[in-house]
Amino acid sequence: MFKKTSFIIAVLLSFLLSLLLSSGLLPSGFICSVQAASVGADGGITVSLSYSGDLDHDLVTDNSGNPILDSSGHQWQAKDKLEHDLRLFAQHVYEMSEGKHYIRRVLISNEARAWASADIRWDMGPGTSSATLDGWINSLVHHLNIRRGWRSNIHDVASHEFGHYFYGLSDEYSKDYGYYSGHFPEEASFPVRVTVGDPITVMNANTPHQFCDHSDHSITIEYTDPSTGTVVTQALTPAVIDDADPANDGPINEWVNQLYALDGWAVACLNHVDLIGHHTDGVRPAIDFSTMPEVELRYVEHEGAVPGRILLLDRSGSMSYEEYGIPASQYVQEAGMFLYHSSEPDDYIGTFAYNHAVDKLFNYDRYNSASTLTDFLAPTGLTNIHLALKTALDTFAATHGPDHMAGAEIFLMSDGRQTTGEDLWTQVERARDAGVIIHTFSYGDADETTMQNIASETSGENVIMSENDGSLMNLKMGIVKSIAKKRGWTAMYNHFGKLEWKTVTLSNNNLFYSTISFTVPENSKDVKFYLFPESVNVQNYSFSLANPASATFSSSLDNTQQKGRFLGRKVKKPQSGQWTATIMASRPIGTTTAYTGPSITQGKVYLLAYIDNQDINAQVWLDTPLISLGKDYPKVPIYASVYNKYRLTKVDVLSRIYDPNGLLITTVEMSDSGRNGDKVAEDGIYTALFDTAKLNISSSAALVAYVRRLISRFTIRSCFTVTESSYPAPRAEYEYGTNYKEVLKSYKPSRFSAYAETSGGLTQNVYQPYLDIKLEKPLLFEQGKSFRQWISIVNASPSAESLRVNLGQGVRTRVLEADRGEKGNRYLVEFAVDQNAWLGKRELSVQFGKTILTREGYGEIVAGRITQEICDGRDNDGDGKIDEELVRDCSTACGSGQEICQNGRWVGCTAPKPQDEVCDGLDNDCDGKIDEELYQVCPDGKTKATCQHGQWVGCYTQPRVCQEDDSGNLDVPAAQGRKGDEVRIPVRIQVAPYGISSLGFEFTYDPAVMEYTAYERGDLVVSFALFDVSKVSPGRLRVAGISTAGGIQKKASGYIVWLKFKIVGGVDNECFSLGLEKLTDDLANLSSSGGCLCLRACTGDLNADGVITPQDALIAFRCYLGLGPCPECADVNRDGVFSPADALCLFKKYLGQTSCLDNLLP
Repeated sequence: MFKKTSFIIAVLLSFLLSLLLSSGLLPSGFICSVQAASVGADGGITVSLSYSGDLDHDLVTDNSGNPILDSSGHQWQAKDKLEHDLRLFAQHVYEMSEGKHYIRRVLISNEARAWASADIRWDMGPGTSSATLDGWINSLVHHLNIRRGWRSNIHDVASHEFGHYFYGLSDEYSKDYGYYSGHFPEEASFPVRVTVGDPITVMNANTPHQFCDHSDHSITIEYTDPSTGTVVTQALTPAVIDDADPANDGPINEWVNQLYALDGWAVACLNHVDLIGHHTDGVRPAIDFSTMPEVELRYVEHEGAVPGRILLLDRSGSMSYEEYGIPASQYVQEAGMFLYHSSEPDDYIGTFAYNHAVDKLFNYDRYNSASTLTDFLAPTGLTNIHLALKTALDTFAATHGPDHMAGAEIFLMSDGRQTTGEDLWTQVERARDAGVIIHTFSYGDADETTMQNIASETSGENVIMSENDGSLMNLKMGIVKSIAKKRGWTAMYNHFGKLEWKTVTLSNNNLFYSTISFTVPENSKDVKFYLFPESVNVQNYSFSLANPASATFSSSLDNTQQKGRFLGRKVKKPQSGQWTATIMASRPIGTTTAYTGPSITQGKVYLLAYIDNQDINAQVWLDTPLISLGKDYPKVPIYASVYNKYRLTKVDVLSRIYDPNGLLITTVEMSDSGRNGDKVAEDGIYTALFDTAKLNISSSAALVAYVRRLISRFTIRSCFTVTESSYPAPRAEYEYGTNYKEVLKSYKPSRFSAYAETSGGLTQNVYQPYLDIKLEKPLLFEQGKSFRQWISIVNASPSAESLRVNLGQGVRTRVLEADRGEKGNRYLVEFAVDQNAWLGKRELSVQFGKTILTREGYGEIVAGRITQEICDGRDNDGDGKIDEELVRDCSTACGSGQEICQNGRWVGCTAPKPQDEVCDGLDNDCDGKIDEELYQVCPDGKTKATCQHGQWVGCYTQPRVCQEDDSGNLDVPAAQGRKGDEVRIPVRIQVAPYGISSLGFEFTYDPAVMEYTAYERGDLVVSFALFDVSKVSPGRLRVAGISTAGGIQKKASGYIVWLKFKIVGGVDNECFSLGLEKLTDDLANLSSSGGCLCLRACTGDLNADGVITPQDALIAFRCYLGLGPCPECADVNRDGVFSPADALCLFKKYLGQTSCLDNLLP
């Protein structure tokens, strides 16, 4: 018997191990990619956040592993702490912008989903927080990293980093030499020491969170004057700029390219036009947080499903041009197959091709590796972008629900413009409102303006693909690489070209092989290797990967990959170190390839190796992808950076720039030295200048292509060589209070190469949007009145909801409607001029996304005729009194009152203010709920009491004893369950002594243990004309019924009602009384007997030997096979059935791994 049992256990172990490998226990690639903060016309900000751990199970600790406690002394659970911090963070943003901006929505991804593209990466791990300056308007390099660091209270750190990320503010805290730098106009930079930081800014000590202004901004700096060699100490304020002496203005802060003497918000107003004129110097109004809209915390994952991606591929007639006999439409469909077949099992993914109609290549569903494409769709027809977007959005809504589409992504690819169909902008706005991001890929004769506007309207990215008639492979691979980047993968190897082959002849076959190597850094989740042949059939190739321990992993080939013409292999939890890839090609002697073109050995191949590693990232970018070509070719700055947990310096960075044909134009070495175009030395941002004259558009072939497309595209591919000499950049942005020595201490040097790529283009077309306003003289705006005016924007079509309009201090604006045109939109704007608005000429500023347009001399504020006093600190009615006898109504969530005017401000509102909720039966915080979410720990230290109607309930001073009794005519049978269960408890008649036509009674229970949800009629009262159950007080239900046709017959037995409850509390292995009271009408003379609800704990110890072992897993597995007997608790995960998942849960628990019992055990 022992041998047989051991054999079964061994078989089960093998079975469970296979389940572990296939169950998704290892982290999968993330599919949703929420990115790029956006701000609406009303100042509402939407940001995305990715949490690296498990919000549902993590407990929060500090950097030393000590628990961080809440106000009740309990250790914070990760989700509760995150939501707490985000609500405080929202208050800080509202306060620091004086109510002009608020956090509208935070889109939250759990378990590092969307890590690469989230605005805020909430790590909660050790390290230092940081943010990219103006990262929200940089689609390639946008990071706001919140780490545990040396702080436990991180909502204020988030506010500080948000100052960098969203407002473009520089640090203003004291720091020794080596952190700040400065320069004088046209001179070299030098180190700056800040001896006294600005005392009133979030950019100093993270608090206070106040709007800076000229009246109190100050900073004291020290530096060595490069012209004299003397040490200079300067106390700088905006006043030194305003005086007549330019020599005392001090140096320029190189981080923000503004004088140190300027207050930070002078910089912020350059990026956010709605802040212009919003603040009055010297006036700091108290912030009324009751007027702040509540922040919406929206979790991207809904019911276990994370919204995924849909790829929309252009297959219209313009996609018919060919390379090696293959049309362009097939190349982009092959890229779509890569998107599909590089997905994880849990990913939602779909691919559609469109022209005037939409065809499914792969249905939108969880990834299925068996899905195949029977044939490619031929290029034909017109282009209907509206229908393509509508189909994708309808698909998301049908799968996830209309309210749970946030975080989904659409990849829209087109070489042209819409030539048929309805207004595409209706679908763009629908996507924006639902939180769906649209990334656009434009190539050929695409309408760059429209594609850019589609992306920016939905917080997406427009990628300009380098492409012409002879480089369809580059087009396909550009799409492939963009997809990989969106998934957060980092390229560790990137090759396109011929390989150096060695030859072996075996029988009648020629075998060619070539070997390359690449490095996999530590902590990589997986490594992926892909091979794409340019011209020949992929079935002629194979490859084998070898890790540092010489274990091998081979590629596989099936019809799907052949159709996509790529080979791929993913290895999870790869060993770190140097890997090798051996590429093999074979062909029977005397035969030809399946495709026309170069032979196997002469043809080019793409080889790509990617890793999924949160610490490793490489990027290259341009200030703008489209560069305006004037009379002279500009020298364009290229930027690059590489991360290994921190941004690194002392890295060799080499960038190669290719023309539209894929030919190398030039190679540039990038520098982090502070010279040759690099702004700041050792900040981890490498810079080089690209002389665009080297594109040589004047050559005849290039000129023809340029004239036809009116754009000359180029591609930048950068290689980063990280060595043991590389280290965290000392002048990168770090969290306030960070000790750089601790950063160096936590950094682990390593050696690897990484790759990044981007595209850009030169154009003579005027793609840049501009205001089309023709005025001979400024419009007049009278104080105290409102005006409506139309303004027109050319080469852009932002929605009215995303347009911010500003006319300066004292003028409130509102965009009422948008009228779409062929080249842009015009907008009806309401200008409401305050009575105290400053007189004089005004500049109009308009902003959508990062684009800011201005029109000097647009309007002029003129005095109005006022006959009555208003609250503005002035004597409006000329009676010698200021703001006299001015009273107005005011209100809070708790009620109404009145306030008076003093010195131009409304003060002293008498309305009751919300208070913290306490257990008193009242709605103290005026949110419409009474005693909500109030808990306290009971004396037994195990259970929690809840507040209900002003009373604490749920504490037990001694074990509950319940005596089961079924002697009564009216009886409650015994019941049992576990915490979280739904239970049905009947009330029954046992041999009715007489007929019953009307009945009434009350059912009692413990409300701290049971929560009433619904009822069902029993068999005895189905015919009753009236029957109902109502909750009269906590723990008491009233049941009543009337029959007009016979009722319950004498001597009948059966059920009156089934009461449904959810078990929400209590102590396991104790029983709780269920009572019957106040029997009335025909029940008045019946005897009654109560029952008991007993809580039974299922611990997973199915054989009751005191521990969880593989033997318990075997019992659960035997239950699945029907080999019983099966204990009640064999349904371990409580899904209502016996399944292998129950055995797997117990086996994981035995191994010490995360299991379903972690959620289910008390």
